[in-house]
Amino acid sequence: DYLSKPFHPEELFVRLEKLIVLRRRLQERFSRFVSNLKIDKSATDKSDGPLDPEERFLQKALRIVEENMSDEDFDMPQFCKALNMSRSNLFRKIKALTGQSATTFIRNLRLEKARELLLGTDLNVTEVCFRVGFSSPNYFSRAFRDVFGVAPSEMQRH
Repeated sequence: DYLSKPFHPEELFVRLEKLIVLRRRLQERFSRFVSNLKIDKSATDKSDGPLDPEERFLQKALRIVEENMSDEDFDMPQFCKALNMSRSNLFRKIKALTGQSATTFIRNLRLEKARELLLGTDLNVTEVCFRVGFSSPNYFSRAFRDVFGVAPSEMQRH
């Protein structure tokens, strides 16, 4: 933002508050975009629609995570390589757009897919755990409970 000199400190603080509010709104918007986006397997990296660059980036990131969902060895170096970004740039971009670290972003996408599988299939919790790329059922259950507030087995019963 630009302030002409001389400026009043109150004006600076008001503008800073507005910038912070704008950043939070942007993060909320992209968090909703991520949670509502359904990945089209036939889509290419180039969008025909009115997606802006940030939405295209998130769509590509979601597609990459979806393609590697069951690979428990899929981690940050592979994610960075798939997106052609350095670890620090990827972390900054994901954090700025979603408010989450890149690792948390991947984990939450896996947990969301696990929730869908638990509610929509007859797979047991352990099968779902391995299908979404977790190697430890105990860690999967803890992470699932932290995000959704219920154990995976309770989610499956509903």
